[in-house]
Amino acid sequence: MRYLHETLKLIKSGELSPEEHLEDIISGLDKDKEINSFITLDLDGARERVKNINPSGELYGAVVGLKDNINYKGLKTTCASKMLENFESVYNADCAENIESEGGVVIGKLNMDEFAMGSSNETSYFGPVKNPIDHTLVPGGSSGGSAAATKMGFVDVAVGTDTGGSIRQPGSFCSVVGFKPTYGLVSRYGVTSLANTFDSVGSFGRCVEDAYILLRAMAKDTPNDMTKISADMPEMKTSIEEDINDLKGKKIAILSHLKDFDLAPEVKESYDKSLKILEKAGVEIVEAEFEHLDYAVATYYAIIDSEASSNLSRFDGIRYAGIKSDVKNFSDYMKEVRTAGFSDEVKRRILLGMYIMSSDLRETYYDKALIIREKIAEDYDRIFKNADAILTPTATTLPFKLESQVKNPRQMMEGDLLTVAINLAGIPGINVPSTSENVINAGMQFLGKKKSDYNLARIARAYEGLVK
Repeated sequence: MRYLHETLKLIKSGELSPEEHLEDIISGLDKDKEINSFITLDLDGARERVKNINPSGELYGAVVGLKDNINYKGLKTTCASKMLENFESVYNADCAENIESEGGVVIGKLNMDEFAMGSSNETSYFGPVKNPIDHTLVPGGSSGGSAAATKMGFVDVAVGTDTGGSIRQPGSFCSVVGFKPTYGLVSRYGVTSLANTFDSVGSFGRCVEDAYILLRAMAKDTPNDMTKISADMPEMKTSIEEDINDLKGKKIAILSHLKDFDLAPEVKESYDKSLKILEKAGVEIVEAEFEHLDYAVATYYAIIDSEASSNLSRFDGIRYAGIKSDVKNFSDYMKEVRTAGFSDEVKRRILLGMYIMSSDLRETYYDKALIIREKIAEDYDRIFKNADAILTPTATTLPFKLESQVKNPRQMMEGDLLTVAINLAGIPGINVPSTSENVINAGMQFLGKKKSDYNLARIARAYEGLVK
């Protein structure tokens, strides 16, 4: 299975045509019956689009999948929900527009947890995604379809969204690279929002370079998103050997009380091994204290559920296709269609968000959570004054069995311990598999300061080279 950057070189040299490459991809898609990574496949559309793609684009000939909360004109955008089962997009999200302008070919929409709420991809109305390495395990979520399709080679690269780990955790569970950029680096215009101040559009690839290529192509400036920022994102022209050599003298921080966390033995073993590999390459490992990390999960859920309850209020079965009802009373109609249209997980979060934002409780929960959010951002700023990156495991466990945790919301939330804090602070993070073998493994998460996405990618790429 070729990497994207290898395919792009073959296409550019004329040894492979975009049409031939697309047909190569399509020939393997019958295997998705076992994985369920796609909600919508648009093979005929892709075959038409590939004839007219931009030959000078950075993604010329790349086959790309979009998470199904990203609008793409003419295809359904269901957010994996019954509420939007028949909703068809009438415009392209900025990220999809940028992919096409750079010569990429969108092949379909990928499965996810409903409205991006979940960590296992089991809350999808269209059925769970299965882990591509072991079909008895979850692929992670909420971007499980994007991670699984990338691992299986159903796409060269895929787009996901990350609100609290939804790119990095499935990247770890499916053994692919998942890149969550600095908040605002990629426009969110046309992306169905879970929580406006957290959501980041990012990329999946089978290696760091591939994920970076897609991220760079999507990170164009736009007038459509007032939170869009710019950062230095040059082409990755260095070799892996150069990146490894540049590790010498770099400082990577580890969190002092990580040892107090309940890490699975396999995760701790991979983490300790990774630190030794980096030290041997010349990295200086520095210990840092993260004062407010213990509050990250509670803070995260207090804020995102509040934002989600507001964002999802527009899904009422009237303005968007979906649920039919003969009830005449408007209040009863809303109750009926939202009860039928949303899963238990979505209803739970809407209700919790409304509870937190009620007039007599907002100050007790929401306002305090905003204060802790600022403190967490300050913790990161302090750590990065003496470190080029932070390294933690991406998840506290390896992927778990299907149906083993989905009915235990608290257990699922606690699994987000190592991923949610960076969304609170808006900094970038990238998951890299801890081995090149095609086995279940504990992904490692490299974190960087805001707008350091390119430098973070090079550090992650060096680590990738060290564990091959």
